[in-house]
Amino acid sequence: MSRSVPAAQPADVAILPSDLSEPSLWLTQLLRCGVLDEVGQRLTIRRSGGYCALDGFIVLVAFLGSGLNLGLRTFYERFRQHWKQMAALAGRRGLPSPASVSRLLDAAEEDDVRGNFGDWLLQEALDASQLLAHGQIQHRDACGEAWHVLDFDPTLRALRQRALPSRDELPDAIRLAPRLSAAAGRAGRKRGELVVTRSMVQHAGSGLWVHARLLSGHGSSQELLSDALGAVSSFCERYQLPKHRVLVRADGEFGGVPSLVAAQQAGVCFLSR
Repeated sequence: MSRSVPAAQPADVAILPSDLSEPSLWLTQLLRCGVLDEVGQRLTIRRSGGYCALDGFIVLVAFLGSGLNLGLRTFYERFRQHWKQMAALAGRRGLPSPASVSRLLDAAEEDDVRGNFGDWLLQEALDASQLLAHGQIQHRDACGEAWHVLDFDPTLRALRQRALPSRDELPDAIRLAPRLSAAAGRAGRKRGELVVTRSMVQHAGSGLWVHARLLSGHGSSQELLSDALGAVSSFCERYQLPKHRVLVRADGEFGGVPSLVAAQQAGVCFLSR
């Protein structure tokens, strides 16, 4: 649940507000562990001049880490007096404005973000071996045996295609949704003409994200499951987790024989409705 946004109050610029305390801690730790330097090397956006991809990444960490139900521009206007402090915590001289972040995202290519960066960020950027070895984040069965439980439940997001203004004095209108891996599809009870499928795998005990993908339209159920099982296998290999003690829980959409066969071939225990 999103936190309510209090009215802006005059404050000492030298003191970061409580809403920025969590992302400040994240940025400090990421800088200390060398993760931000690695992000700067792995995350590349082809553009001439302006801020680099690392600067946009830092802004998004601060924005999403705050937990506030705000747009990026509203977030920036509320905390712009602390912008240089947030940059210093991440080892930077300055951070981009929302307009600059928008231009960065517009220039980003999906293959560049996904291929060399996405999986590394989720599974390799930070060492989670001590966390995964902790008994409190494991599930126990009736015999007292420990299991690592992973949840896999793709969700559908519908996007509306509203009418665009068209007048001689206005520039040509551009729709952004088709560039966001969106495609025409059935939205069910949700309102929208375009749909995006978000495929995620999360460790149920620790909340650790193991896998994340955005697919155009509905996507193929078997392709979604195949990608997820591949990520689970890589996750087990990286942290030396025995596959016979790793359980993947999936929605009823994956309750058929093809899904069970795919899980069996991947050597992963599988549970579905």
